[in-house]
Amino acid sequence: MLSSIVRECKAKISPLLTVCPKQLNFISLERLIRHKSLKLMLIFFGIGILLFLGCSSSLQSQVATDFNNDSLKGNYALIDKGNGGQPNAGVTLINFDGRGKFTGSTTQNFPGANAGTRTIAKATFTGNYTLEKQGIGTGQIITNLPDGSTSENKLNLVVTKAKIIDQKREAEELFLIPQNLTPANGLETVVAKRLPDEGKFTNASLQGNYSYTIIGEGGQSPIAGLGILTCDGKGNCSGNIAINRPGASAGERTVTTTSSVMPYTINSDGTGTATPPNESEIVLLITKAEVVNDLKVAQEMFFIVNQLDSATGNLLKGFVTKISD
Repeated sequence: MLSSIVRECKAKISPLLTVCPKQLNFISLERLIRHKSLKLMLIFFGIGILLFLGCSSSLQSQVATDFNNDSLKGNYALIDKGNGGQPNAGVTLINFDGRGKFTGSTTQNFPGANAGTRTIAKATFTGNYTLEKQGIGTGQIITNLPDGSTSENKLNLVVTKAKIIDQKREAEELFLIPQNLTPANGLETVVAKRLPDEGKFTNASLQGNYSYTIIGEGGQSPIAGLGILTCDGKGNCSGNIAINRPGASAGERTVTTTSSVMPYTINSDGTGTATPPNESEIVLLITKAEVVNDLKVAQEMFFIVNQLDSATGNLLKGFVTKISD
């Protein structure tokens, strides 16, 4: 088609060659026509690409932008913290079915009947939830208490971190607030973190080098500590921890470094216990994990010391976080 256009143009202007041969150049004319045609082709091609990308982007946005109940599916580890009232904390596992229902189990550390004592209460629960397209939602939970009775509570929740899988949003982390106060008269706040579907938890899930942070709450004087633990994947962790605690006189502080030996057991659901010699038992919950050869390797673990610190009366809790091996 382009060749016929060129031939037609040559035929029409050939009589003029005798008049102005220097001003007309067939080669230049043919190049010009080809250049313009190529330019038009590139323009239309570019418009097509932009339309395709725009449509693809719009379609992906429509598919992946909104949250719904299906955005909450799978197992989550929950870190429970009491705010106000007497100090309390807990570890919880919950499974969302993606259709508005959930089930789970919890271990809570509450004040005991006598001053300075603690009660470790275990319970199961069921409930329902609704997640709106913006990522905010509500729910209701029914807890089966140890004495055989049940307790109902309302929930407010919001997705704080998500990722897109198969063009759908999946909640990786949540923040929840139960409406009613805890038995310790505190307002509980909860952080939920999704656990991997694949792999399994065993003692080998805790292996390598971990940073160790601990904070006291509710005591007569503040206390905090930090250190490094090395875990062998066979049920033993050891390391050193530096603790900032009250000094000999009012307002004085002292930092003492002590060795830490922590035999541990990790259960199949990612919960566990640690039993340091001559110290209080510690409740464990793996809150982040990566799957390596069908093993869920702990990247982060939350813990609660069951009994109060004898010197300050603080409830001690903290995190163990994996660092490079």
